[in-house]
Amino acid sequence: FPVTIGLAIKDPTQAIQAIQPEIEKAIGTIRKGSLELSGVTSNDVIPLFQIVSRNASQIGASLDESANLALKFAAGLQTFKIPLAGATQEIQSILQGQIDQNSALAIQLGITKDQVAQYKAQGTLVEFLEKKLAAAAAGNALQAKTLEGVGSNIQELFENLTLSLGQPLLDPLVEQLTKVYEFLTQYRDWE
Repeated sequence: FPVTIGLAIKDPTQAIQAIQPEIEKAIGTIRKGSLELSGVTSNDVIPLFQIVSRNASQIGASLDESANLALKFAAGLQTFKIPLAGATQEIQSILQGQIDQNSALAIQLGITKDQVAQYKAQGTLVEFLEKKLAAAAAGNALQAKTLEGVGSNIQELFENLTLSLGQPLLDPLVEQLTKVYEFLTQYRDWE
C-alpha cells in the first residue's frame, strides 16, 4: 500500500482513499494532454494509463509519469496507425521487455529487449521511453492540425464539458444512494 508521511497504510480502503487525489491529478493530466493529440480522446487514453500504471513499480514510474507515458503511447500508436485495440499487447511488450516480431510499436520506435533490460536496470526506462516516444508525439502534433485531429479535439472538449457539467449532479446522487445502501445493509436478514 502507499506510504503517507512515512507510515504504511494497512487498511485497503484507506490506501485507496490516500492515492485517490494522485489518480485524479493523473486523469486531469490525461484530459488536458489528450487535447493536443490527434485521433484519440481521454476516454481512449485512460485505459492506456491503466496499463502503464499497472507496470509503474516495475519501471520506476510515478502516477504522473504513467499519465505522461500513456499520452505518449497514444500518440505513438496513432502516428503509426496501430489500432488501440492492440494497445495492451503493444505497451506491455515494451514495458516488460518482451519485444518480438508482433511488437509493432517497439519495432517502429527502434526499441529492443536489450535496451529495455539495460534502462530498467539503470532505473532510467521512463526517460528512455519518453525520448523514444517524443518523435511520435511530434508527428501526432502535426496530425492534430488535420480535419481528423481537430474533430477528435472537439469531441474531447465536448466530453470534458459534459463531465464537468454532470459532476455537480452526480455527487448528491452518489451521496443519496450511499445512504440507501447503508440503510438496506442494516436490515439484511440473510446473515
